Amino acid sequence: MVSQYVHDVSYLAEAVLSLDEIESGFKAIVLPSKARLTHLSIEVLEPDSSTSIDVGLNEETSYFINNLALDSKKSELSSVISSIKEKSFVTINYTGKSTAKVALRAIYFLPSKIMTEF
Repeated sequence: MVSQYVHDVSYLAEAVLSLDEIESGFKAIVLPSKARLTHLSIEVLEPDSSTSIDVGLNEETSYFINNLALDSKKSELSSVISSIKEKSFVTINYTGKSTAKVALRAIYFLPSKIMTEF
């Protein structure tokens, strides 16, 4: 028999945003302290070729995704996995005016573990 510790509580935070309703630097998702972020993606729901977008963490404006063109419907998955030391914010940054609509999704775990046996 093999036993191991696994994280047993995961969270999905989702924000659907119209860029014409928010300002650049908008704090779209809150990540609690001690969270382990395993997945962050952005989906372009309504394209607009007039701008591109960066998805950042706090003041690091392109921490997760840099210069994603919003010219077509698509999804982009960040390759960054991060341990959050203190409460942080996933931010949306762009230049100019845009009518694009995007969905931002983050999956993270909080420090709760259980022992499993196989």
